[in-house]
Amino acid sequence: MFNFPAGIPIPHDVHEQYALNVKTAWTKFHEWWVKARDDADGELVDPNKMPTDVRKAFDLINETPIPARDDGATGADSCYIISVKAQMSE
Repeated sequence: MFNFPAGIPIPHDVHEQYALNVKTAWTKFHEWWVKARDDADGELVDPNKMPTDVRKAFDLINETPIPARDDGATGADSCYIISVKAQMSE
């Protein structure tokens, strides 16, 4: 399968193939991310300020294989997560 240079897109139809707990993790993380990014006011987001439940969701996303792929790609390989990590401080 083709991998984009900035990560693998996860379209809605693929996202819907995730188990419910993973879809819930995506939602939980995304809601936190939007607020954290807005609160950062153009600066990098500090991942150490991530609440424990959001950290668990983020870890689950990163570790879970992307549905419909047979190359071992996980959420960590998605363009969304790659973009998020690029906007986080170390």
